[in-house]
Amino acid sequence: MPDDKPAARAVVLLENTKTKNIISFYAQPDGSYFFHELSPDVDYKVSARLEDAVSPTRTLSAFNTRKDIVINLKLEKKK
Repeated sequence: MPDDKPAARAVVLLENTKTKNIISFYAQPDGSYFFHELSPDVDYKVSARLEDAVSPTRTLSAFNTRKDIVINLKLEKKK
């Protein structure tokens, strides 16, 4: 949110760019979220929303070979 506090219960959306399938997850009380067993040969789009705030969409690239990837999403009020 605008005050940079973790957004507990924000809905985090993960879109498979090949299949266009979207899965969602509620952020934990500390604002964290996890997606497991993602295909290593697919790009994903990640975004979040909570009430009247949304985050910009970020891309998780198949070229990123790290085992654990952290993407911080910042929610901004819709204009």
